Amino acid sequence: MRTKFLKYTILITLLILTVDSLTAQNDWKGLSVYSPQYTKHFVENPTYNVNGVLGSEGGNSGLAFTYSVNKMHYSAGYIKNSYGDWSKFATIGITIVENRKNQLSFNIGLADNYDASYEVKENREVLEKNLPALVTNNNVMPVALLTYKRELLSLYGAKVGIQVNITPIYINTGLFVKL
Repeated sequence: MRTKFLKYTILITLLILTVDSLTAQNDWKGLSVYSPQYTKHFVENPTYNVNGVLGSEGGNSGLAFTYSVNKMHYSAGYIKNSYGDWSKFATIGITIVENRKNQLSFNIGLADNYDASYEVKENREVLEKNLPALVTNNNVMPVALLTYKRELLSLYGAKVGIQVNITPIYINTGLFVKL
């Protein structure tokens, strides 16, 4: 059921981007602030910090700041991770497609304080095999995500809308304000 929901969510997102693509404008330059509200993982795990009214699996507290210029995105923030621990992160991304009301970007980076993930023997073995010792010795997690932003309204020149982040492991949603 969850997989079907995700497939339809992705399909609807791509359809919206296609329909609106003729109205492209570069309104996305500048600073935006993101507040995560909900996270759902593709595979359940009892170590996830399930909390909140909607049963978010972590990732529903914190702030992220993104500065966008020339279709590049530079983000940093402090967000509660899937295990309920606070993580600092930094990513860099590039716009895939954008128009007046929508933006889709691809971002990569690093997040710290993933001790709970490294405590699982299978996770640690895979991470140590594929990542440099500097990363694994500090319990840092690589981050790769697609970020979709949809403006819902404009208030005094600021865009307010929803943001959806899709990674290979989870989907995260929240609210953004582009100043």
